[in-house]
Amino acid sequence: MQLFRYNFMFLIVFTLTFNLLNAQENTSDTTIYTNPDKPASYKGGEWAKIKFINKHLVYPQKAKEEKTEGRVKVEMIVEKDGSLSDIKIVRSLSPECDAEIKRVVALMPKWKPAYHQKQAVRSLTSFSVFYILPDK
Repeated sequence: MQLFRYNFMFLIVFTLTFNLLNAQENTSDTTIYTNPDKPASYKGGEWAKIKFINKHLVYPQKAKEEKTEGRVKVEMIVEKDGSLSDIKIVRSLSPECDAEIKRVVALMPKWKPAYHQKQAVRSLTSFSVFYILPDK
């Protein structure tokens, strides 16, 4: 009877420990990878991304009037399902240009997610958009 009690206690402790370890592994799902084995990418590649941006980007009128030109760098998280979240401007040009980039990035279709150790992971990615006024 004593042996049964010790075995039963061991089984309970083992089960609780195993469940806690699994719970800790599941919380790592919120990890954001900055250097995964395979980085996230826009479906269709870089040229498709550039084409999407060119099609949807509108040069803000105020920026045109003030002859604002330059680069905006945007950063975002590509989720495991390819959706984009936490879109931030990390290099600003003007409030109007920054807002326009955020709007266009929010319109983007899902990306191919990053992979680390053969599993889809959340990853941080960024790219720059250049505002250049057309020559007259």
